Amino acid sequence: MSKEADRARERTLEQRIKSRRLTDGHYSVFGRAKETAIPSIAAKIAANYPTTELTDEELRRVVGTHELQNPAAFLTSTEIAARLSKARFDEQNKTTVIRDITTATLAKLSPIEKLTFVNSGGVELPRRIILKGPNEA
Repeated sequence: MSKEADRARERTLEQRIKSRRLTDGHYSVFGRAKETAIPSIAAKIAANYPTTELTDEELRRVVGTHELQNPAAFLTSTEIAARLSKARFDEQNKTTVIRDITTATLAKLSPIEKLTFVNSGGVELPRRIILKGPNEA
């Protein structure tokens, strides 16, 4: 095969791995692969299977074998759990700017935040929600 065909095959495998990474989730063999290692994984698979068109199941098996041979190219379960925990934490602490207090805003509050809001006479909102007037930027 020519160099261009080899590179095209590597790009195709890389795209398939990235696609499966999104659809299969964080704990799949594709999700555990480090983002920076995906091109080298695709290159190694393309070199080992130059003429074979791998099915999805064969691709999963080959990437799993690569994980056993090169554990540094993949995340550990502890690292995955830490990333998911950080993403949830960031999502919870994301600030929201509102112009008016509506029922939709109140529906987004946790039970303790609703209780604090009601007990304060409708004045005290959680720190993650910023209330601005109509003329404020």
